[in-house]
Amino acid sequence: MDLSTENRRRPETRSSRIGANLRHLAGMHDISQRELAEHLGLSAQGVWNILHDRSEPRVRTAERISIAFAIPLDALFGETGPCLRLAADSFERAPVRAIRRGDELVVSPNGHT
Repeated sequence: MDLSTENRRRPETRSSRIGANLRHLAGMHDISQRELAEHLGLSAQGVWNILHDRSEPRVRTAERISIAFAIPLDALFGETGPCLRLAADSFERAPVRAIRRGDELVVSPNGHT
């Protein structure tokens, strides 16, 4: 039996799902960590912490993320497959799409650039 750390998977937690989901969602919309942070009103480090499972977002931040990607809050914390299917269904309606237009950074709905 191989017990090396490479072959052991840590159990998936709510925090690890939101980090994975947020990475996929940002990639789906082709936005950078910095752009996402500005849109959400967070620091780039705060977004990095969520993306890399260093911290779980506060309730208000999780709400902002779900609104930005036009998905239900519970999907954000759920399994990645259903989360991405919901995000794909609402792709055109997602407020986060306003971040990039023709590779230009534009003002987001909450007033950040």
